[in-house]
Amino acid sequence: MLLFVTNGQAQTNNSKSQLPSSVDSLRVNAIIQDAAEAWAKGQNKEHALTLYTKAYELSLQLNYYIGCINALNRRANLKRSISLDLSAIVDYKTALAYGKKINRIDLISEDYLALMHTYFDLNHIDSALQVHVQLMKLLEHGGSRKVLFHSNYTLASYLDKQDTALGVKYRFEALEIAREENDPMLLVEILTVISKSFYGLKPSKEDNQYANEALWIANNSGDEYLLGLAFNTKATLSYYSNQIDSTLFYCKKAISVSKGLKSINNRILALQQTADAFEAMKDFKSQLYYLRQAYVFARKYNNFKFQIAICEKLAQTYKILNQPNKAFEYMAKFAALKDSFFTEQNIRASEEFGIKYKVAESEKLAVENKLKISEKENQLQKSKKYTWYSIGVALIAILVAIIFFLNYWHKNQLHKQQLQGLEQEKELQLLHALMQGEEKERSRIAKDLHDGVAGMLAAAKMQLSSLSIKNREIAERKEFQQALKLLDDSTHEVRMTSHNLMPEVLLRHGVDEAIRRFCQNISNDSLLDVRYESLGEPKRYIDTFELSVYRIVQELLNNVVKHSKATEAVVQLSESKDAMFIFIEDNGIGFQQPAQKEGMGLQSLQSRIKAMNGRFEVGTSGKSGVNAYLEFNTSELDA
Repeated sequence: MLLFVTNGQAQTNNSKSQLPSSVDSLRVNAIIQDAAEAWAKGQNKEHALTLYTKAYELSLQLNYYIGCINALNRRANLKRSISLDLSAIVDYKTALAYGKKINRIDLISEDYLALMHTYFDLNHIDSALQVHVQLMKLLEHGGSRKVLFHSNYTLASYLDKQDTALGVKYRFEALEIAREENDPMLLVEILTVISKSFYGLKPSKEDNQYANEALWIANNSGDEYLLGLAFNTKATLSYYSNQIDSTLFYCKKAISVSKGLKSINNRILALQQTADAFEAMKDFKSQLYYLRQAYVFARKYNNFKFQIAICEKLAQTYKILNQPNKAFEYMAKFAALKDSFFTEQNIRASEEFGIKYKVAESEKLAVENKLKISEKENQLQKSKKYTWYSIGVALIAILVAIIFFLNYWHKNQLHKQQLQGLEQEKELQLLHALMQGEEKERSRIAKDLHDGVAGMLAAAKMQLSSLSIKNREIAERKEFQQALKLLDDSTHEVRMTSHNLMPEVLLRHGVDEAIRRFCQNISNDSLLDVRYESLGEPKRYIDTFELSVYRIVQELLNNVVKHSKATEAVVQLSESKDAMFIFIEDNGIGFQQPAQKEGMGLQSLQSRIKAMNGRFEVGTSGKSGVNAYLEFNTSELDA
């Protein structure tokens, strides 16, 4: 069973990897697939044989050697299933010759394995060993280690009956290869075989260790076939160790996981072993129940060997339960199945020569057709060459045209990007110049206010103060006191305006302290509480950058005071090695309409921040106020 699964899978992979020589060769794969489905669904096997032969003949006509090998090997596998082993050997050898012709070591080694397996089935030990020697010589020049595993596995299975020591040797060599390949399928197969090799004695501790390892690997793989195989092995060891409860436990596990078609034999075996466990417990009614279930599955899937064994067991159980009619019925079925099985083998053996003759005739006809077709193909090849030359020239011309077009398009795009870059740079330079001009004008106005208006107000106060000393009556009048107070308030307002236009604290202490004091100045416990937070080590930057940042924060906070109706606001300034981050948030009414957003001067702020190579984001939910985020790269702005 292991050999057929491996061989079939490899052939499928190879047939996919080898591209057909013509469109017609796709028909080969379709015919092979139809034959495989007909065989899998239990339909007429003769029909499947005919389809495989048709696929082989078509592949031969097309010089599609992979198709020839695939069809021959599948036909041989089908022949082996109906006891036509000698005819199967002919197919394997023919496929082997095609494999050597195209120098495919993987296909050659698979056919050697199939031949060795078939010779062992026929008890032709010498022929099987000769094939093994040829396979070993082939593997010296390369090939898969898995092939060597299957070779040793097959040798162990058959030589174990004649030479136990030699069988054990090859079995453990196969285990070593499986461990090197770390293949769950190979490991579980060989570990379960080794664990059940106790030759009629009770299982040893080592046997159970191998079975436990197989179960662990199968469980990790999640493959239902491997799990069923491992659970059945544990059930067998438990049964021969007289641990009936454990036997029933593992059989139940095997039945529960063996749901698919590929696990049907595991399911039948688990049902049989469950029946054996109940027989050991003298619970013959339960034994009968599980035997009948096993018989249903064996009959449904046409497994004659299982049916023969189960019918014999059913007859014995019915006899113990004192049901002679049922016992006689199943004994008759047992005899009929046994006679049918051996009669069918004899009939197949007699028909084998007729099939071999038909195959030889069909191959002869195929060779003749091949010669006729090859002449036509030579003519077609010449015309195809000219066609391909024309297509090649056309493709080259199209390729050259595409290259010229892409080159032109790329240059055009590059030119557009350069123009856009120049326009953006021009806009930024203009905006920067406007900002500098604005700051110069602010500075001039601040100086005029501080040196001019503030000085004149101070001189006026001095004159009034001098007058009050000379004339006590005037000094005590309410109007005079009110005039002095108005002069003090005006002087204070002028100085505040002057400081706001060009804050002295900014020039002395930097942007961090300037923003902190501005927040303190506009904070009012009864109207708006402004909280300032500073993170990181305060740094100094060039004057123009610090002044621009201060103005931006000043304008944002003025918007909070004027528009937000907020009671609380937070200003957070964070400084790192190469960046400055500012976050401003209030709990006011936010803004919803675009017009309101424009009225707050946010577009102007966005332009100014962009001119400073900064980033500006502002958001609002309409209910929870406004939050503004500013980010500046300060890597080249240190003072």
